[in-house]
Amino acid sequence: MCQSKKELRLIRGATVVCFLFGILGVVLSVASSSRSILFDGLRSFIQSGFILFSGLLLKLLYRGETKQYPFGYSAFEPFFIIIRVVILMSANIFLLIGSVQAIFQGGYMINTGIALTFAGISMTVCFAVYIVLSRNAKKLGSPMLKNEAISWLNDTFLSGAMLIALAVMSILERTRFAYLAPYTDPAVSIIFILTMFPSLSRQLISNAKELLNAAPPENIQKDLEEIIKSEVKLFGFKDFALYCTKSGRMISAIVYITLFKERPIVELDAIRARIISAMKEYWEFCDIDIVFSIDTKWMDLNEPPRIDTEGDDDEEDKDKILA
Repeated sequence: MCQSKKELRLIRGATVVCFLFGILGVVLSVASSSRSILFDGLRSFIQSGFILFSGLLLKLLYRGETKQYPFGYSAFEPFFIIIRVVILMSANIFLLIGSVQAIFQGGYMINTGIALTFAGISMTVCFAVYIVLSRNAKKLGSPMLKNEAISWLNDTFLSGAMLIALAVMSILERTRFAYLAPYTDPAVSIIFILTMFPSLSRQLISNAKELLNAAPPENIQKDLEEIIKSEVKLFGFKDFALYCTKSGRMISAIVYITLFKERPIVELDAIRARIISAMKEYWEFCDIDIVFSIDTKWMDLNEPPRIDTEGDDDEEDKDKILA
């Protein structure tokens, strides 16, 4: 089975599980009068909609280049994740406000038996889905599956926290601290929301960087440089320079290789193909350009104009550039 079909199958499976949990959460929240379960159910509904849409996005990613998007649709992936994170954070803020208001209004009681059952089932299923998605995300090198896996891991921790909190609430109801029991469920909701924000913030920042053509993580850059360095040494070239950016799963790389002397084009083409194959073996989703040159002075022409901010000696040059 090709990678795109594997990803689509996993995403569809996660969509079904998430949607069913959304229905179960909303129904049981009514039966148990629990806002934390309602929060979990509504979040599952939102998640299932985004997971379903991510399946459509995958088809675009594997479509390749078109006239409208000559460099493909890789930037759609971080853009989609940013929208998803922003909507989830917005929903969490409204739920956080409601839970804080509930605490100031004296809290409320819930049916702990139903809530405990839901939390136990939720934690078990979420952890199982996380294991499946994380293993396949690593195997397939899929940022989308990786983000889905992180989301399900968060759900696992949240369900575990809910289970512990509800167990504490059930115990409190039978002690002299029963007056604290009504505050447990809104407190659990607040904890859920606050613990999710760091993870969501990291996703937002990392994908915003990718959308702005930031470089890939340092370990990826070093690995790619080692691949090129070994080839440069093997074929006796003078030096090389690597420039790369990462957008979603796609890495765009330009490699400048400096030669000591002229060499046949046929030979350079064969070496170019060898280097590209090695880089793609390391990272499948690569768009690579390799440029051979003897004199690198022409590379200065590719650099954007720079303005000297020190002193006023070059004011005339600055005016020309700004014009």
